[in-house]
Amino acid sequence: DYSGGSKSIYLDTKDLCDDLELIYRSLEETGNSPIARGGLTDLIRNLNCFGLTLVPLDLRQESDRHEDAMDAITRYLGQGSYKGWDEDTKIAWLGKQISGRRPLVGKGTWRKDGNSHFFTPEVIEVLETFEMAAEQGPGTLGAYVISQATLASDVMCVLLLQLSAGSDEPLRVAPLFETLDDLKGAEGTMRKLWDNSAYMGRCGGKQEIM
Repeated sequence: DYSGGSKSIYLDTKDLCDDLELIYRSLEETGNSPIARGGLTDLIRNLNCFGLTLVPLDLRQESDRHEDAMDAITRYLGQGSYKGWDEDTKIAWLGKQISGRRPLVGKGTWRKDGNSHFFTPEVIEVLETFEMAAEQGPGTLGAYVISQATLASDVMCVLLLQLSAGSDEPLRVAPLFETLDDLKGAEGTMRKLWDNSAYMGRCGGKQEIM
């Protein structure tokens, strides 16, 4: 019965495993071991190995698209153009917002009348991707990969966009340093990122880099 929306379907591997194991025990206790140890056991094993989604998917988007989305938000909030700020100003503002842990804008703000001059279709696509990611069940998604990553603010921006979209457990953010200059500057970029207490408090001291 799918009439109840997401509450009537399984989104968490553990929830489904718990119910299947309850059925397994019931069959065993009522003398139906051949049924319990057949296809049901195979299903439980497959679920424990592969989960509900077989493999988690990574999300990937270019850093410029995230910057455009954050710029739209800061202009909408009357705080000026994010793209015009220097790196230190961006990091300080992003860190404050990450620590504050509240949505930057209300859901669907970008589609309200009069806001189209802030939120372009490209920006809306980015913001709604983050909303979609926040709605997924555990284990569905893996990392959020930032193409053309250059600066510490690129990583913090993606973390904040996830939090603002309502993600209780944000995806790990993986900067992809693609150009020679970005690779040469990656050590300094990551040191600046790891020196930020707000970011480190959210990433748990672990970081994936590409």
